[in-house]
Amino acid sequence: MRAAPILSGPDRTSHRFERAPDHEVSSAARSKRVLWFAAVALWLGCVGAMTLDVGMLVFWIAAGVSALIVLVGLRGELRSGGMLFLAVSVGLAAGPNNTTNGNQFQAALVVSAGLLLALLLSFSGAKLPRRHRSPAFIAVVAAAILFLALEYFSSAANESANLTYVFVRFVLPSLLALLVCLRLRAGGARLFLDGVILLGVAQAVLAVLEVAKIAIPPFGPATTNGAELPHPINTELIRAQGMLGHPILLGMLLVVAMLILAFRRPRSSLWVLIAGEAVLALGAYLSGSRSAWAIGAVCLIFALVSERASVVAKMFLAIALVAVLSFALLDQRAFSLIAGQWDRFSESGSYSHRADFWTYVGQLANLRSSSEVLFGSGVGSELELFNRGLLQQDGFQVVDNQFLTTLATIGITGAFALVVLSLVGAFRLRGGARLAFISLCLMFFIFDELRWLGPPILFFSLLGLVGIPLDARSAEAETVAESDFAEVRA
Repeated sequence: MRAAPILSGPDRTSHRFERAPDHEVSSAARSKRVLWFAAVALWLGCVGAMTLDVGMLVFWIAAGVSALIVLVGLRGELRSGGMLFLAVSVGLAAGPNNTTNGNQFQAALVVSAGLLLALLLSFSGAKLPRRHRSPAFIAVVAAAILFLALEYFSSAANESANLTYVFVRFVLPSLLALLVCLRLRAGGARLFLDGVILLGVAQAVLAVLEVAKIAIPPFGPATTNGAELPHPINTELIRAQGMLGHPILLGMLLVVAMLILAFRRPRSSLWVLIAGEAVLALGAYLSGSRSAWAIGAVCLIFALVSERASVVAKMFLAIALVAVLSFALLDQRAFSLIAGQWDRFSESGSYSHRADFWTYVGQLANLRSSSEVLFGSGVGSELELFNRGLLQQDGFQVVDNQFLTTLATIGITGAFALVVLSLVGAFRLRGGARLAFISLCLMFFIFDELRWLGPPILFFSLLGLVGIPLDARSAEAETVAESDFAEVRA
């Protein structure tokens, strides 16, 4: 029998960007429904934790139900993306502060177990995507391993903290999140980002319930210190924190969710975009985090000139920004309000505490041993450095600057790794994920977010998306290209 010609058969390029088959559309719709059910179950757990006098029991039950929904309802890399979303959610909502309490340790164990399960499940899918041959992703993996290894070994060398705690609390969840993302493709990545949007909307609704005195956070400044934080604009309101343990963290999450939604690919429908952004903006306002507001505005302005948004979206953002600026400058009451807020902020201890950043960079570099300068004094050494006069001396013993914290705990080498991670993510991520990541990096200057449980998992998860095409057309092109590559290798 005569062999078939090598070039016979259907044209592999003619159908690459045609409309997806009906079964693929139905599969995408099904995965969204599953994600919604999981997010709603987790939100109900948060409501129970904030309204019922049972502590976190309802939340942990809801987290288990959400995990079952994801495991049963999703398949392949979508299941890994769903589990990654749950890990970020639990890390943010169940690890309430940056102290060494039991809640964080237990939450870190649960999060790590979920991420490990997601990683194991991901091996049932296809082999690694070709993006992992790129220099950008290799740089991310190398710098992340260096950063996390320094946290452990610097702590061991200086005996600054319990090593089991450092590994479980700081190293393991972040490393597992990055490894899970190593296995993701476009579908799983988009599902994860959609989950972050749903998490933000859920926390914004909780913020409304909190301000209305319907729900009370089980932890955070009001619970720990017995004093609610007043809103900087409307002093009759309190600063909401949802289940995140601090208003700044709530503001950070909501800005991240707003940016992902605004530049989501494929684009959301207009009513979903407007309704979602309105709820997220309301939650961000109730958080009272002026830093989050400013960072969100900076990222939106950056998006106007850098992102491949539609002309309509750019015009809408430009008109909104011009309208806000015009109102602020031309209306006397608005101008007085903004000027008063700036005076209060610039004269506050919060501002001066962060403004001394460069002073203490010099002290950490000049007044420590060479090994401490290179590799830091270890995780948990901040209190000792405060007592030695090497960090802020205003009586507030929290660094509130991630770069300064990194320099103090894991030295110049760790700070270099963090800068590399920040730059690669800022330049090589795409769309809303890129803007969300940039907002996290800008937050480094006013908050040591990587000392908490949830933000590092979100940070390294976004980093793991480097090189993934998040729009449908690019994703299909990637799939076809990898199929062609596999046939050539065969």
